[in-house]
Amino acid sequence: MLQDINLIRKELEGYEEIEFPYPLKPGIIVKYITVKDDEESFFTGGKFVKMGNETIYLTNGGPTWKVPIKVRDDECNIQYKSRFFIPSVEDVKSNEVIKFEKIIKAQQDIIEKMTETIKNDKIQLGKYISIITKLKNN
Repeated sequence: MLQDINLIRKELEGYEEIEFPYPLKPGIIVKYITVKDDEESFFTGGKFVKMGNETIYLTNGGPTWKVPIKVRDDECNIQYKSRFFIPSVEDVKSNEVIKFEKIIKAQQDIIEKMTETIKNDKIQLGKYISIITKLKNN
């Protein structure tokens, strides 16, 4: 829990604020500002698990905890809206993107090897054709 604005700014470098509804993906880091014990504070958060009933659930590998998206009074009036931050889109490379990049690199290596093999086979084929042509002419 942080309240020093300079530390909060440093923590939020490379992060952008989101508003709900927002399609969060499981595992994405979520930092947030919310009210706790009648005091607004910044929390370094954790990995997103799920969302439900104006609440998001986070974890850091252990038990999950919930963070209210909106705090309401007994008459359902919104008293406070929590603020949420996720890594900037350009800073995020999902595991899926990394996996596909590895697959593409492996396929590109195979294509380059096959191209080299085809080139060598064409050279050999040319030599064999010239030998066969010489033998036919003799």
